[in-house]
Amino acid sequence: MRRFALILGAALLLPQGVSAAYVNYEPSLIQSAVLSENAYLAGTEVTVTAPIEKDISVFGGTVLISSPTKGDALLGGGTLNLRAPVIGDVRAAAVRLFATEPISGDLFAVASHADITGMIGEGLLLGSTVQVLGGAEGPVTIYGSKVTLKGTFAKDVRVVATNSLTVEEGTSIGGTLKYNAPQEARIAEGTVVTGGIEYTGKTFLPTEHEARLFAFFGAGIFLLVRLFAVLIAVGLLAGLFPRFVVAVADETVRKPLSSFILTALLGFSVIVATPILVLLLLISFAGAGVGFVIAAGYVLLVLVGYLLAGAIAGIVLARRVLKREHFTWRHAVLGTAVLYVIGTVPFLGMLVTLVLLCAAVGGISTLVYHLAFTRHEETGE
Repeated sequence: MRRFALILGAALLLPQGVSAAYVNYEPSLIQSAVLSENAYLAGTEVTVTAPIEKDISVFGGTVLISSPTKGDALLGGGTLNLRAPVIGDVRAAAVRLFATEPISGDLFAVASHADITGMIGEGLLLGSTVQVLGGAEGPVTIYGSKVTLKGTFAKDVRVVATNSLTVEEGTSIGGTLKYNAPQEARIAEGTVVTGGIEYTGKTFLPTEHEARLFAFFGAGIFLLVRLFAVLIAVGLLAGLFPRFVVAVADETVRKPLSSFILTALLGFSVIVATPILVLLLLISFAGAGVGFVIAAGYVLLVLVGYLLAGAIAGIVLARRVLKREHFTWRHAVLGTAVLYVIGTVPFLGMLVTLVLLCAAVGGISTLVYHLAFTRHEETGE
C-alpha cells in the first residue's frame, strides 16, 4: 500500500497532466485491458499487451510493451523491451534497452546496452554499447563506448565513441557523419554519406559552446550542492542546540538597533583581529602552540557564525513576518535559504551576509564572555 501511494504521488507530479489517470502496481503485472487514460504502471515484472491510447509511464525490473502507444512513453527498469510502435516520444533509462518497432517521435535513452532496430524520429542516446540499426528521420546524437550504425538516416549523425564506431553495410546518411573516436570508424563499402564525413580523431576537447554549457551546469550543480549542505548543517545545529541558537539571536535581534550595530562591530573586530593575533603568536616559538589552538577556535567560530547568520534570519522571519515566538529548525532552514537567495544579488547580497555573519560572531563572543567572566565573578564572590 505504501509503494502504491508513492507511485501515485510520483504520477501526479509527472508532466502529463490530465484530469484522469490509471495507476497500478503489482509485483508481477500483466496489463491486458485497453488503456484509454494516461497510465502509470510499476512492478517487478510488467507486461503490457493492451493498446495504449494516451501516455504511459512504466517502471519495473523487466518491462515488456507489445502493444502500440499513441502518446508518449516514459520507461525505467533493468531490462526494457519495446516491441510495438510508439507515435509520441520515448524517454527510457535502463540497463538493457531493446526497441524493435518504429518510434515516430524523439528517443532519449540512457542504457548500458541499447539495441534500436526500429526507425526513430530524432535520437539522443547515451550508453556503453549503442546500436542504432533502423535509421532515423531526424538528427541523431550518440555518446557511447562501442557504437554501431545501420539503416537510413535522413539527417546528420553525430557520434562520440570512446572505443569504436562501426557503420554496417547498407547504411545511408542524408546529412553529415561527425564522429569523435580514438580510431577511424569501420565503414562498410557501399555506405552513402551525402554530407560527408568529419573525423575529429583523438581530441575529446569540448567546443566553446559545450565548454560554456558545461561551466554553466557545473556552477549550477555546485551552488545547489553547497546550498543543500548548508541547509543540512543549519538544520542539525538548530535542531540539536536550539537554546544556543536562540540565545545568540537574542543577543543580536532582540535588542535596539544601536546594540545590534555594536554587536556586529564586535564580530567584525574579532574576525579581523584574531588572524593578526594568531600570526604574532606563531612568530614567537613560545606562543606557537597557543596560536594553533586559537586558529582552530577561530575557524570553528567563523563556520558556526556563518551557519547562525541564516538561523538569525530565520528567527527574524519567524517572529516578525510569521508572528511565531516558538523557534524550530525549520525556521532556521527557511532563513538560510532566503539569505542564500539574497546572497546571489551582487554587492547587496554580500553586504547582508557579511553583516549577519559579523552579528552572529559578535553574539557568540558576547555569550562566551558572559559565560566565562560572569561565572568567574560569581565564584570569586
